[in-house]
Amino acid sequence: MVMRSWLNTSTDNRAFSSTSKQRLTVAHILHTLNTGGTETQLVRQLQYIDRENFNHIVCAARGGPLEAPLQDMNLSPIIFAPSRRGLLSYMVRLWRLMKLLRCYQVDIVHGRVGSGRFLSIVAAALLRIPVRIITEGSTQRVTSIPPFAAWGLSILEKFFERHFVTQVIAVSEAAKQAYQNRMKHRCPGIVVLHNGIALDDLKLPKDLEVATKRQELGIPAAAFVLINVGRLIPAKAQADLLSAFQIVLRSYPYAHLMIVGQGELRETLQAQAQRLGLQYKVTFTGLRDDVPELLATSDLFVLSSTREGLPNSLLEAMAMSRPAVCTDAGGTKEALVDGETGILVPPRQPERLAIAICELIDDPLRRKQYGQAARKRIETEFDIQVMADKLGATYRHLYNRSTAKTDKRVQGSPVDLQE
Repeated sequence: MVMRSWLNTSTDNRAFSSTSKQRLTVAHILHTLNTGGTETQLVRQLQYIDRENFNHIVCAARGGPLEAPLQDMNLSPIIFAPSRRGLLSYMVRLWRLMKLLRCYQVDIVHGRVGSGRFLSIVAAALLRIPVRIITEGSTQRVTSIPPFAAWGLSILEKFFERHFVTQVIAVSEAAKQAYQNRMKHRCPGIVVLHNGIALDDLKLPKDLEVATKRQELGIPAAAFVLINVGRLIPAKAQADLLSAFQIVLRSYPYAHLMIVGQGELRETLQAQAQRLGLQYKVTFTGLRDDVPELLATSDLFVLSSTREGLPNSLLEAMAMSRPAVCTDAGGTKEALVDGETGILVPPRQPERLAIAICELIDDPLRRKQYGQAARKRIETEFDIQVMADKLGATYRHLYNRSTAKTDKRVQGSPVDLQE
């Protein structure tokens, strides 16, 4: 797979030079190009965002499966991180990122997730790039570095975000509130821009046969299929889902659970399913590129998370007219309306999750009503084109505002000099 190296930018930047600032260059900075929620949402936004008035470049510390769809859009990502880890590696990443941003004459830096977000703020501040944006995509920041290092990094992040971030874009009201609580005081400006769904991308093959698809997956044609889509990590709490499913099977032995995704807990979850005697009732599919088809073969979407920004998998299920039972975590309730498009239950309570699932297994009419209402809600509230247009308008507004302030300062306005 071919990608642009950080070393190949000296000849590429001419394609991004513009004769006027009618066309702005936006750099999107990530840690990896794995199939996380924020990363996937970036790919969707870039498919629909204005490409006539904006040039877009994608820079990531590490590659991943999302390189392919970006290349399909002629947006080959630039991988800029060294293979080593540690403080020296971090400084090398910063230097390489600064070189990239300077080379492409970037006007707007948008730090999306992980270490890429922090690096984007520091690099943009040092280069005096006028617009510096970060996305807040979760209600809790999690890191794998040692506690003392995490504490020090948190202090640095707060300092740079308070003093050098132009705008924070939260994916939900819950993520916005969590960010404000974390910052406590001197919080930068923050707006909410929900994740969006491209309904055209969820069209199914005309010859899709549910029974055939289930047979491919080893699922009985007559089974009542629950589906969970997400990374297999602690925050998604699939262990609680397995416990709930064991309870469901006592009353509905024909039920089947499909868990779609990959992650660090896969072996642990498979061992749990074996221990609970569910090995023939649970299918772990791993990563799939046919999630819409899998949703179409299911009867009920289930989410067991303890932490969410705004789950893309739930939006996809709603777009496919699937009723849902979800835990009330983060921004989930901003998509799922309890008693209208599905059922919300408290996190970490497998018994409550099982009861809600059983309620909907028992009530096919209610499932149909919830599914129809879910589809309509996506069409009216979460259309990706609307979200992409809002993001483009935000870029333009922030850039115009920053340059207007600069122009007034150059002219020596006494009022603005006191800002």
